[in-house]
Amino acid sequence: MYKKLTDLLEIKCIPAISTGNLSEDNLANARLYVKLLNEYERQGIYPVLINKEMDNEWFRMSMGHNRVNDTKEQYREDVEWTIKQTEYSCFEVWLGRLLYDYRLDCFKSKEEIDEYLERLIPPVSEEYENIFANATEKEQFGIFDMDEMTYDYAPLFIYFEELEFALLPVKKPWEILGWFPFGRFNACPAPKYHIALAKELYQRFGARVMYVGRDRMTYYLRKPLMAKADIEYASKMLMIADGDLYTDYPSTAEGIIGFHTWQFWWD
Repeated sequence: MYKKLTDLLEIKCIPAISTGNLSEDNLANARLYVKLLNEYERQGIYPVLINKEMDNEWFRMSMGHNRVNDTKEQYREDVEWTIKQTEYSCFEVWLGRLLYDYRLDCFKSKEEIDEYLERLIPPVSEEYENIFANATEKEQFGIFDMDEMTYDYAPLFIYFEELEFALLPVKKPWEILGWFPFGRFNACPAPKYHIALAKELYQRFGARVMYVGRDRMTYYLRKPLMAKADIEYASKMLMIADGDLYTDYPSTAEGIIGFHTWQFWWD
């Protein structure tokens, strides 16, 4: 059996709250996350919810390595190199989806790509204007979408007793995905591109990586988006990054106004 990443890295962890009530635990753990964020962020430590059994094998698979880094020093070297690669992996590459589903391979110039992207944002409708005019900041929020917590199949893939908050010594929130990489399965981009996306979402909107799962990820915003220009730009980004959950502009815009969390899912 491979060694747990948190044990290998000697990372302090706090168990997630688990009482058996999915909806209540969802909100309780979201509040615990905010509490930990308030306590540790100024110290250069960021909390992130992960699976307790996340091990070194998962890191190897995500990074595309042929070997397992079985020492803390080796792991840290790979983490630093993965984060360094992000400097050469811009979000614009993801935005063009050149590495996501190859739809833009036929375009020969940045101008052609820009023209395509502009068509992703339709004229603002009366329906959207109504949504924006009546938007109010939500008082409750969760790590997962609350709709997920009421589905019959939710107990099949959500077990809070199997989760914990890892307290990572990182300088920037997006570096979390260097320590716990995500990607390189099915059509999901490699970890360095997820870090580039996380960096863009944080710098533009203050979105922090809150939860890293096997095929799911959650971002947290201290202050939900309420400005029209921010919502329009964020909607375009989310539709391109995750077309499975953010399928069209009106539903995406409505789904992020006033919400503290954004969900991502790559099947």
